[in-house]
Amino acid sequence: MKPGDKVWVLCEVVDEPCHGKVKVVYCSLSFLPYLIDCKPIEPESVEQTETVGPKTIRVGDRVTWSGRKGVASEWCKHTKKFRFQADNGSVIWVFESSLSPVEPETVEQPTSDPVNPSHYKQGPIECIEAIKAALGVGFIAYLWGNILKYLWRWPNKNGIEDLKKAMWYLDRLIQEEEAK
Repeated sequence: MKPGDKVWVLCEVVDEPCHGKVKVVYCSLSFLPYLIDCKPIEPESVEQTETVGPKTIRVGDRVTWSGRKGVASEWCKHTKKFRFQADNGSVIWVFESSLSPVEPETVEQPTSDPVNPSHYKQGPIECIEAIKAALGVGFIAYLWGNILKYLWRWPNKNGIEDLKKAMWYLDRLIQEEEAK
């Protein structure tokens, strides 16, 4: 093969023809060639594998294909291919040999504190300390404002959770006043 040669590429038709074009997919890229430029292929000309069924991958397994994570969502015994559904929603039929199993990800369950959640404690300094450093003498007004906010809304929004948040800010205000 050399530049300028015309070649046929094995693609899959994924939508009904419209306005003389048909939507096809090749390696997760979709495009719309004209119908006259598309020719069906004979089943025996498609690359066949020796397997009669999937060997290591099963329907529902988390897999990677071409660097993308997704799920092997369906097996076609006629084409001996898996339907790979990527996490971004794209879909393509691929041979099992091009898929790699993904080890189950262990997700550490966070201990959730709705009053003082862990996302306020990321990095080298806690969020409240950064606010104190930024506001200086205005920090006391910030604490007082949050106490008022949570006491104002507690009956209509988050109930006891808001009362606990008001208490957290009140405790911090007391701590700041005692430190003077």
